[in-house]
Amino acid sequence: MKLDVVKKSDEFGMMSLANMNEVIRQNELSVESEEDVFDAVMLWVRHEEDKRAAFLPELLCCVRLQNTSSNFLKAIKQEPLIQVIKHLNT
Repeated sequence: MKLDVVKKSDEFGMMSLANMNEVIRQNELSVESEEDVFDAVMLWVRHEEDKRAAFLPELLCCVRLQNTSSNFLKAIKQEPLIQVIKHLNT
C-alpha cells in the first residue's frame, strides 16, 4: 500500500482511529521515509484536531522515529501538537 495515495484519497480524513492504526502499522507500507508516516499522522489528526489530538501519542508509537534524521527529530519538537503532548506528560 502506498501511503501517498492513501493520504490523497477523499476517505483519508474520514478514517477511523482503528483504520489509521492499521494503515501505519503495515510492514508493507510503501513510503519514502518514516517522516512520511509522521506527516500522515499529523495530517489525519489535524483533520479533526479537537477530537483526534488525544490519539496522537498512540499513533506516534507506530512511527519508527529511530529511522529519521536528528534534524527531523529536532524539527518535530517544534510542532504545536507535540508541544502540548510534552506539556501534558510533565
